[in-house]
Amino acid sequence: MTRAARRLNISQPTLSKQLKALEDRYKVKLIEGTRPPLTLTSAGEALFERAKVLFVVAEEIDAILGEDDLESGAILRLGTDSPPFAAEFMAAFQQKSAANAVSGNNSQRAANQRVADEGAGRPCDHLRAQG
Repeated sequence: MTRAARRLNISQPTLSKQLKALEDRYKVKLIEGTRPPLTLTSAGEALFERAKVLFVVAEEIDAILGEDDLESGAILRLGTDSPPFAAEFMAAFQQKSAANAVSGNNSQRAANQRVADEGAGRPCDHLRAQG
């Protein structure tokens, strides 16, 4: 846990609290064991697989936005405790961004804001039904 916290640039207690909060929220155990080697439960494995998809989508967004956009201050930040929702949101954002880039539409920021507005209030009840 300490090594993972270091890689994430957070303290080990912070990581432990976040993990416990996630487990409590969905009433599921993600990690087995209290001493190394820790192992993922089946739910932990499933979450890990979905999280890898999120990282791929994040890399694709970096490629779409490119270095020039980051230098100009255009940064997209998404915070969520629901990886499936985040993946859906980022895919929709990517689709809108790609469509605007292809069409040469100057209102890309407005379209992206609409995607953010649509996604921000979307209930995640379908996720809780699975847990």
